[in-house]
Amino acid sequence: ARWRLLTHLSHSIESQKELGFEQSDIDDLRRLIADTNVTLLGITVLASALHLLFEFLTFKNEVSFWKNNTDLTGLSVRSLFLDMIGQVVIVLYLIDKNSSLLMIVPSAFGCLIALWKCQRAAGLSLVKVAQGAPKSSWWNIIPRIFGYEIRATRLQETEKSKEAK
Repeated sequence: ARWRLLTHLSHSIESQKELGFEQSDIDDLRRLIADTNVTLLGITVLASALHLLFEFLTFKNEVSFWKNNTDLTGLSVRSLFLDMIGQVVIVLYLIDKNSSLLMIVPSAFGCLIALWKCQRAAGLSLVKVAQGAPKSSWWNIIPRIFGYEIRATRLQETEKSKEAK
């Protein structure tokens, strides 16, 4: 039974080449399986599966809430937009750091849901904004966000140049 399991595992790992994995990735996976305690590996796989399940359930509940919501009472459209911007930054960071697809795909999917929520909330709030809410609030916050990003980038570049010296 053990030989059959190892043979099946070997064929599964080799079939990853068809999905675009390189030989170095396959060697890393083999090393991971060979050098890691089986119990720890099982717990890691279980935790990852549970995390994906809970994330999927969160997405499902979020979409069903926003699909059935017709009133924005108690909800801040501004916070939805800031949440979406934060999620975009996180996805771009994960892509920049070459994170695993197990991290990038759910984050990107969450970003798409956040974008949909913003569109839905902005569409729902247009009627309420027309009743007298100030329109200049977004014109004040957008330059602040860009200024913060420029400042953070300059600080990061300064730290990199100090480390290089």
